[in-house]
Amino acid sequence: MGTVDLDTPEARSVRFNDDDGEPLQTGPLVTVTLQPSGITVVCRVASFIAGVGEGSWMPFQEKDEVIVVLPSGSERAGPIIVGRMNQALDAWPAIVAGQDSTQNTFGFWRLRTPFIIETADSFLIRSANTGSQVGIDPTGQVILNNGDKNNIFIGSDAISISSGDESMFLQLNFTESRITMAVDDARIELSGSGESIVHVPDVLNIGTGGARGKGHAVTMEQLFAWSANLVCGLALGGAFDPAGPYGTVAWTAGGAIPTLNTLLAMVVPGLVLPAPVGTGGAVGGNMASVAAPYAAMNLALLNPLPTLDPTGLIPGIGRSTLLY
Repeated sequence: MGTVDLDTPEARSVRFNDDDGEPLQTGPLVTVTLQPSGITVVCRVASFIAGVGEGSWMPFQEKDEVIVVLPSGSERAGPIIVGRMNQALDAWPAIVAGQDSTQNTFGFWRLRTPFIIETADSFLIRSANTGSQVGIDPTGQVILNNGDKNNIFIGSDAISISSGDESMFLQLNFTESRITMAVDDARIELSGSGESIVHVPDVLNIGTGGARGKGHAVTMEQLFAWSANLVCGLALGGAFDPAGPYGTVAWTAGGAIPTLNTLLAMVVPGLVLPAPVGTGGAVGGNMASVAAPYAAMNLALLNPLPTLDPTGLIPGIGRSTLLY
């Protein structure tokens, strides 16, 4: 039996390097005082892993109690630490992972220091009963799955999460700069360098719970009401009278432009439009009559006069007069 010596800057109890600063080929050396003789010896440390570039290690603390083997019965023959003991200074852990370790129902490694497992090849931890596993292959790919085969895969080209039956799938593909998500026949692909795809076998709903864009957005109902009011107002002003050059006079300051400006002034602040034009105050009245003005407009556009809007005042895409 022995105890690990006190560690000081002048006399280290554990040495990893020789006098030239090179790593010891024998592995670390530990200074131990044998009991009850009081003889001090320098010990190698036996481990359950030893080989070419292989080894295992747990740090020693001063006063740790150890078991020392003396080859040939002599402390000068290269003593070896072959075990450690718990005692008052190094008490046995009664609770491990929240469980009572004194019931003799499970095995464990309870470590006080950081612990590293490194392998130069593949590594696998597997449950024989369920098939759950954590694995690393020789190329560095990692896979984690439970007993139902739901898995997480991490490779050099992609990271993926999928269900055991492959009905649900999420992948980040680094090589193709692509994110793919699939649920049964529904599929979304976002690509940074190619085609992006959204495919659903049924209805696609897109919504938001955020606040409205005040002053910058209108509802579909407001847009339709604005369009109906505009067409009806233009019809009342004679804008679609085929007898004139497409109602040129009606598009001047005396007809269509004030109507358009009035409607825009209502829509821009995001207000619900008041009673439509020419309905005597009946909200929605123009909705029923919008078909007739549109029909008149179509007839005007089909009028075979040589010049459409000779004044250039008819509002349209690209026309500055749209916002007169």
